[in-house]
Amino acid sequence: MAAPGLIGRDSELGVLTRLIDRVTESGTATVVLGDPGIGKTSLLRAAADHGRAAGHQVLATTGIEAEAHLPFAGLHHLLRPVLSKVNRLPATQRQALSTAFGISEGLPPEPFMIALATLNLLAEVAADRPVVMVVDDVQWLDPPSQDVLTFLARRVSGDPIVLIGVVRKGHDITFAAAGLPELDLLGLDEASARAVLGRHAVDLSYADTERILREAAGNPLALVELPLAIRAVGGAGDDNPPLRGQRRARRDPGRRAVPPDLAPRPVGQRPGRRGGRRA
Repeated sequence: MAAPGLIGRDSELGVLTRLIDRVTESGTATVVLGDPGIGKTSLLRAAADHGRAAGHQVLATTGIEAEAHLPFAGLHHLLRPVLSKVNRLPATQRQALSTAFGISEGLPPEPFMIALATLNLLAEVAADRPVVMVVDDVQWLDPPSQDVLTFLARRVSGDPIVLIGVVRKGHDITFAAAGLPELDLLGLDEASARAVLGRHAVDLSYADTERILREAAGNPLALVELPLAIRAVGGAGDDNPPLRGQRRARRDPGRRAVPPDLAPRPVGQRPGRRGGRRA
């Protein structure tokens, strides 16, 4: 399945869309792994769009380093569109979420109760229509939100819920080590890399084009940004110094910018298999 603007990822997108298409049969969770700039966010956005087109409830959030010290900040952003349904939960679980999010006062709830309340809230939402959760940069979520995601990932199989979490390679976090199915996002093949470069560097010489392809090694972000770098140093093919250092600086600046919004867009509802509440 092809998505507008997404080149060379038909196979990987097909893996995610099949999970979404089968959500009424069984819930599931998966981890998308990849290096910086490899196209994880674009793939996640395409999967979210597929879920919306199918009429599912899409919930999305992105880990931000600046909020990593705020307990449950990521979970609150993820659940915010469906918090109006929290009144369907038992009083103890409802109170746990309300306290965790600072909506009501009380003693800090047990982490298990917060995770259980989240699972049951999602099951209630999925009883109306299937739920697709897409979480980018899980490694930069606050730790309590990461723990809840891991709890959910191991328990959504009984409800029409799909959880797709993106993790940057090299980060040893519990969610990535939870034994979930993994989709390893590698560099683009040569034909796809040339197609991406052709969109952004039609004016480059043959020598510079070949140089960028070598330097980028199939990394989509590098294929977009290296033409800017090579123009900045004046072109002239292989006589120029390597661009790898500039590419790394662009790809991994320490604090990445927030990717384009993955927030749900209104769609018509489609009934799905009813979920069940857990004790």
